[in-house]
Amino acid sequence: MRRAAGLAAFLLLWSVHPGAGQDHPGAEGAPVPGMPDVPAGGATLRLRIEHDARPDAAAGLPVVLYALPAEGEPGLRGGVSDARGEVVFENVSADPETPYLVGVRFDEVPFGSRVRFAAGESELAVVLQISDPSPDTRRARLGEVELRFEDGCRGIQVIESWEVRNPGPRVIGVRESERAGRPPIFETRLPDAAAGFAPGPGAQGLELQGGRLAFWGPLHPGTQVIDWSYGMPGGARLERPFPGGATRVRVLARPGGPRVSGPGLAPGRPQAEPDGDWIASRAEPSDGRLDLGLEAGSGPASDGLALERAQLWVEVDDAALRVDERHEFEPVDGREASLLCVPLPAGAEELRFSGASLARDPSGDLAVRGPFPAGPFSLSLRYLLPRGAGPAELTRSFSLPLPLLSVYVADTGLRADSGRMHRRRPVLTDDRTYMHFEAFGLEPGEEVPLRLEPLPAGRRAPRPAVAAFLALSAAAALGFLAAPLRRRGAAPDLSPAPPESLERESLEAALGDLDHDFETGKLAAEDYEAFRAELGARVAALEVGRRARAAAPPADRCPGCGAAAPPPARFCSQCGECLPQGPGPAA
Repeated sequence: MRRAAGLAAFLLLWSVHPGAGQDHPGAEGAPVPGMPDVPAGGATLRLRIEHDARPDAAAGLPVVLYALPAEGEPGLRGGVSDARGEVVFENVSADPETPYLVGVRFDEVPFGSRVRFAAGESELAVVLQISDPSPDTRRARLGEVELRFEDGCRGIQVIESWEVRNPGPRVIGVRESERAGRPPIFETRLPDAAAGFAPGPGAQGLELQGGRLAFWGPLHPGTQVIDWSYGMPGGARLERPFPGGATRVRVLARPGGPRVSGPGLAPGRPQAEPDGDWIASRAEPSDGRLDLGLEAGSGPASDGLALERAQLWVEVDDAALRVDERHEFEPVDGREASLLCVPLPAGAEELRFSGASLARDPSGDLAVRGPFPAGPFSLSLRYLLPRGAGPAELTRSFSLPLPLLSVYVADTGLRADSGRMHRRRPVLTDDRTYMHFEAFGLEPGEEVPLRLEPLPAGRRAPRPAVAAFLALSAAAALGFLAAPLRRRGAAPDLSPAPPESLERESLEAALGDLDHDFETGKLAAEDYEAFRAELGARVAALEVGRRARAAAPPADRCPGCGAAAPPPARFCSQCGECLPQGPGPAA
């Protein structure tokens, strides 16, 4: 099926960054904050915008330059056209293997073009023609329709692609405020059993109300493809109406996936597509309708993968939980996997993930389609969970057995509760402290809850608290030393450990508790430093005393030469040094 690749990519880009050019009010393009820049180089791309009837309409329009390098991540620059409708993008790469997409937004309509530098070319001039949209939808023509069927995470995924043609020179489109009483470019109805409807890239102007799906544009001159997806249960019938007629209908199903049957459907043949192998058939609609029967295939084939570990990093503010996840996988010898499903929490928004083979399944899960690497690989994703008043809650589950789940929560004065995970020591980084939780041996589908709520507003400990803390530590040490004496009927210990070593153990335990309270935000930094200095000084004093005792010679040795000097000798027999005398008659 023919596709306007540059325009579809631009529509997808603009839906993510609709105001990219507005942050750079100048005719010289500049990087967009928070986004990677386009590949750097010594080339220049000059864009000129031309309106078909009003030259002044090309001034002050937001412009983007989007790069899709063969190696590395895409880059973006933005700008605003000057009074002549021009924007200059300097210091860009002239690699012929890097396609660029230049686009402008005019009267709520995006216009775009896909361009490349030729080999040896350092200057590239691009002209974009813009025009006022025409509300005359009768000029549009419906072309080929393509229906794709593959196993989903919880049923059958259906992807519909409708080819629409605009034979005229002007964009066709109806503004939202002008749609009442006007016909759309095309319309259809979704099946009653359809669930999880999702518009595809570039489906701007696609409107779903009840079961009625209408496309209002913009439709650029030439051919454009509008696509969307939804889920269907296995064993259901799929009735598809094609108002206005379709020139032909293609039906594609994955080998080993859903089985499609119905009147007017020709036998399928294997067909290789850029996204894998399919069984392709032609269908002849009867009276503008197609009636198909669906049988589910083998379902998600994830037996060839093992989930070894999952890590979650959670940050909480007044509006939402931001969750970053990393899942680590290992292939299972001798097995093949074609689809991996990652359940997501209900209400997850602003989903971002790594890898072009990932997509949101109609069920709401994240669907990862193979082929998968032969060795270990990881999957990273990020999403937001909006929250209201009260505690923040996160519940996670996984489609595969999980030996180890690690959750790190940025501790901003939070109380955490989880009935499935146990708490570990906090993790301290350069800029913050994370509460650390772990769970072992999770079964597929087992839910792991986490409840977070702010601690009551605390007051900083006053200065006298230092003395109280030290007194408590001393009392703990004294109680530890006196404990053997309080044991009823216990025999006296004739070789007790040195009292200073027991005191040291008590002080070190107090230091550990002090660190924990500070790391979890329960102690102000000023009081923490004071407590730690006092306890540390006592530990240091004990260490100095221990070293002095270790260095001192035994009582029956000469302090001068170390020769044996048994009492009651008063002078060393070797060097004549005066010997220290203990209490008794000799003194």
